[in-house]
Amino acid sequence: MVLLGAVTLLLCVACANVANLLLARYSTRRREMAVRGALGAARGRLIRQLLTESVILGLAGGISGVVLAYFAVAGLVELAPRDLTRSVQITLICALCCLLFYYQW
Repeated sequence: MVLLGAVTLLLCVACANVANLLLARYSTRRREMAVRGALGAARGRLIRQLLTESVILGLAGGISGVVLAYFAVAGLVELAPRDLTRSVQITLICALCCLLFYYQW
């Protein structure tokens, strides 16, 4: 139970870090957005650009996380002692990961 709480806390810290990075990036690009707006770009176009960048960043992070988890689970199972009960049943369910990413949209 303590491990679950620690993992949840780590996930919350990582999400807050990504949100702060996106806010910092937007505040540095504020002048660029002002110039684009002055040149005639619609507000929807500017929002779409920022949203597209955020979605691409999120997808890239999610895909790389699933790939890293797949190889990490395989490596940890190989490092586990052979007499560990049910160690052959430890797998990463890729279909479940795909469904989780699908339902977030």
